[in-house]
Amino acid sequence: MRLDRTKNTIRNIFFGVINRCIRILFPFLIRTIIIYKLGLNYVGLNSLFTSILSILSLSELGFDTAVVFIMYRAVAQNDEKQIGTLLNFIRKAYLIVGTVILTAGLVITPFVKYLIKDSAEIPADINLYHIYIFFLLNTVVSYYFGAYRKCILNAYQRQDVINNIDSVIVVISFAVQAAVLLTTSNYYVYIYTLPVFTAVTNLLLIVASKKMYPNIRAEGNLKDSDKAEIKKLIAGTFLGKIGAAFSVSADSLVISSMLGLTLLSRYSNYAYIISAITGIMAIIYTSMQGGVGNSLQLDSVEKNYVDLNCFTFIYDWILGWTTFCLLYLLQPFIKLWIGNEGLLPFIVVVFLCLNYYFTLFDSMLGIFKLGLGIWWEDRFRTLIGGLANLALNITSVFLLRRFGDDIALIGVVASTILSNLIIGTPWATYITFKKYFKSGLGEYVLKLVRNFVVTLGVCVVGYFATNYLDKILTIAGIPAFILKLVLCLILPNLLYFLIYMKTEDFKYAKSYIMARLKKVK
Repeated sequence: MRLDRTKNTIRNIFFGVINRCIRILFPFLIRTIIIYKLGLNYVGLNSLFTSILSILSLSELGFDTAVVFIMYRAVAQNDEKQIGTLLNFIRKAYLIVGTVILTAGLVITPFVKYLIKDSAEIPADINLYHIYIFFLLNTVVSYYFGAYRKCILNAYQRQDVINNIDSVIVVISFAVQAAVLLTTSNYYVYIYTLPVFTAVTNLLLIVASKKMYPNIRAEGNLKDSDKAEIKKLIAGTFLGKIGAAFSVSADSLVISSMLGLTLLSRYSNYAYIISAITGIMAIIYTSMQGGVGNSLQLDSVEKNYVDLNCFTFIYDWILGWTTFCLLYLLQPFIKLWIGNEGLLPFIVVVFLCLNYYFTLFDSMLGIFKLGLGIWWEDRFRTLIGGLANLALNITSVFLLRRFGDDIALIGVVASTILSNLIIGTPWATYITFKKYFKSGLGEYVLKLVRNFVVTLGVCVVGYFATNYLDKILTIAGIPAFILKLVLCLILPNLLYFLIYMKTEDFKYAKSYIMARLKKVK
């Protein structure tokens, strides 16, 4: 079965953008209410517990990733019985995973307090363990209530259904949570609502997926050959998930335990905005994942290599533009949102933006690697990168905090950048080309370097442009922010166009986009 990849991708991106906007706006409003009604350190607690539980979720091992990869083949062959068998496997696995996470979470409960440098930073009316338990329940409830049904929707490239359900629940949950916080200022009642809405979301996913694919039932047992393939894939993804957890969560844990909850609270507000933009960028490649997986099953290596270069060029253009926007809008936005007490030094913002760029600039390669199922060969990459990131985080804090907490924070962010540039990206690129594309590695790497150099140059021009704008502006506040926003919308894209317009990449990307738009019409 050949999926209509263009139609599915555009639909997924459209509803994905709507969902991401909802997921940015309404949690942002809740975060704002918490800051103003309760205090900044409550936001720090959210970040700390989220980081802890992301590490606990390692017990998922990568069942869903491995199964969806095998589902791509079953979908291409229109084998609904095999899809149902795989779905049954992931259902059973999730029940076990949920129990493991719950047990591990309860075991580490007594040690949670040691992850906060100074207990005086904990809000006086908070029972740390009570709050942590409900964060734990919110993580576990998905595994018991239908999260496995996402696999079938992802395999058929119907992320739009997942996004639409999520959008509705987020709006409803916002109304309830905002009312609770504004009327009672009670953080506990807010926390109690989290697992309830998570359970409702997953129950709706069960209903939707059964209605769309009534012939696919979670039943049957895997063949020994399928079990062997899944075990091998899981072994590769598990090590990768360990490294990814260290890369994503280590920063918050190190900041909280070594630099304090207050600094984590300020850092987490910047990280929240960056993660919101990262989520929008993720819509692009997650919406394409099913189509790329289908193409890898049915199309030639040469055709897929051309697609990789085209997708990377378009994606890195968008990435460079959003990096520019973050670099010059983060500080004024935080100042408008929270005030001067929420600001970090601009040099920290520079490193945060570099980290954002280098985390995502090879994302297009990542969706091909995921679609190819290159986990076993890649199994040690994120593990070594994650452990290196953790070691560099701790070392940099020990060496730099004598110069101030903000300098130590730069060391934490720089550690993540270095581990990705030295280990993550080179390793992933090499193994994907060695395994599948065979040739074109040097050309692709040079294009990644070129894209970064162009973005760096555009950001330097932006530095002088924004400084000049600050000097001539006679207004402040929201009007000044809007003017800077307009500058960020126009200037980088104009510069990209002037730099790239005569290149072959630009010409091919333009023809590719126009052809897809005509096809949609």
